[in-house]
Amino acid sequence: HEGGWLLPDGSRFKPTPATHEMSARLIADIVRRRPTIKLDRDHIKKHNEVSDTGTACPGSLDVDWIINRAKELLREPAQGGADDMY
Repeated sequence: HEGGWLLPDGSRFKPTPATHEMSARLIADIVRRRPTIKLDRDHIKKHNEVSDTGTACPGSLDVDWIINRAKELLREPAQGGADDMY
């Protein structure tokens, strides 16, 4: 997951829909393999939520969207592992 770095015009890079989708697919694949992992905001965190360095990482990455999408994917039959995504 990445996004939020500073652009030359002073704005921040916004993670693309493709980045969000790939993140959701990766998380869904991990949860399929390790069903004890809890798929919620108490357990899926942004870097800036666990770091005391003052980082803005991952910028505007929408973790709530990613979690909800991962839950949708988990309701669908698995179509291969993370290796099939690349």
